[in-house]
Amino acid sequence: MHGTAIRRLIAALCLLAFSAAAAYANKIGVVVLHGKNAPPPQLNAGATGPVKAFLEVAGYLVEMPEMCWSNRRIYDATYQDCMKDIDAAIERLKKRGANAIVLFGQSIGGNMAIGYAANRGGLKGIIVTGGGHNPGGIAGANPPIAKAYRQAQELVASGKGNARIRFPDNNADTGLFFVRATPRVYVSWYDPVGGASRALNAPNVTVPLLWISGDRDSGQRFI
Repeated sequence: MHGTAIRRLIAALCLLAFSAAAAYANKIGVVVLHGKNAPPPQLNAGATGPVKAFLEVAGYLVEMPEMCWSNRRIYDATYQDCMKDIDAAIERLKKRGANAIVLFGQSIGGNMAIGYAANRGGLKGIIVTGGGHNPGGIAGANPPIAKAYRQAQELVASGKGNARIRFPDNNADTGLFFVRATPRVYVSWYDPVGGASRALNAPNVTVPLLWISGDRDSGQRFI
């Protein structure tokens, strides 16, 4: 299926998912979380840009903050600290009149939507499309990342966790690339049993979750 058609289908599914709740709420606010290494939201970030536009046309209040994994920021905050950007987006939606909040996350944004729902309250639901960033799975398939994670752990343990250095990272679309981050931040994103673990976060999600994946989505191999 053509990329545009896929995005339109996803948007349609989102609208259907929200329709029941819309009957009971005057204003639903949606925080759209873009994918890894995407351009800033004002540049219509990747696959999530059209989704944002479709939701706004349908009458939903939408915020798409530039997250700490954009191509301009990657990675400038720990996994937990990155949630503050969502906190701020939710506050903006509430000031605009939203009385119910849904998170929509694409790829690594889906990981964060699950992590946020597992650690914060007050959401009506979350939607994940092409859920990405499974720390254990990525490291297992990419020896350079597994090695870098161990080195970052050692640097943190030796008191050198705040020096910004070069680390390998992975994107499903482009493969291996390099980022500059502190060891402390890098560990927070790649610890297989840490805050970014989908396997640990998913069981703690207590709101409705819609997860959309394509037939050849490699992320389906992991929780």
